[in-house]
Amino acid sequence: MRYIIGVSSGCFLHRGDGYVLRKSIPAKFRKCWFELQIGRGYFFEDFEKVITVHLPFREYHVAYKGDMKLFLEGRDVNIATLDRELRNFWLKKFIEITSEAASRDVRAAVLHYGGCDCQSGLNDEHRKRHWKAEASFLKRLSVFCDDVGVKLLVENHPYDDTVFLSHLEHMKAIIDNGFAQICLDLPHAYYREFRGETSVEMLVSSLKDEILEVHLADGNGLNHAPLQLGEGGMEVEAILQQLGKTEIFIIELREDPSPSLETAKKILRKLRSS
Repeated sequence: MRYIIGVSSGCFLHRGDGYVLRKSIPAKFRKCWFELQIGRGYFFEDFEKVITVHLPFREYHVAYKGDMKLFLEGRDVNIATLDRELRNFWLKKFIEITSEAASRDVRAAVLHYGGCDCQSGLNDEHRKRHWKAEASFLKRLSVFCDDVGVKLLVENHPYDDTVFLSHLEHMKAIIDNGFAQICLDLPHAYYREFRGETSVEMLVSSLKDEILEVHLADGNGLNHAPLQLGEGGMEVEAILQQLGKTEIFIIELREDPSPSLETAKKILRKLRSS
């Protein structure tokens, strides 16, 4: 099966205390495919080829320090919030972004599923209210994505799942309702395994037919920071061997992606040619 290897625009950000700062992207990446993190330093016009967009998981606001353009971190985006007005505001934004992405022949849009943000007791009834809110959001966004020809993907985030109390069950519910397919973030999954949740192996075996995209990096399990391939404890090649239907692999790091990009190309050439 044909596949695409690309890099995340987030690889080139400088991260400060409460802000990010865009850096110039080396010329050698000009012909690469990119996943564009929307609103986080870069824009469509900065890249020749955008294969996927990452819908905002946090709001950013532009500010200037002299001639320097900063992107200040704002509130987290939570599609399961019980604040209907806020949820509808984000839905409108996501639809606008996806519409532009479709006009640029972007293949998929990735977003984080939600959680409880209201400091309430996580009893069954309360969690069901959050799921109802999230399901409504995803249903409307999914219908729009289908209409414009963009695949909608949900990404496993690294934090506690406060809606289903299990990332695997949360993703299964989204799939079973036909709302989206999956973008599997390997360092996030490895970190949750170390926290006592579902193993990466179980996630992959359970979801592999629905994993359209992988955020490709290594991890150490102690935190969810991505590492260059080969620098952590993950059996990345064994994981990728199970993902024969995955079409998009995005190197997502906080540093120069060149070493991992070359490693990923070698692994995938070996696996997909056999």
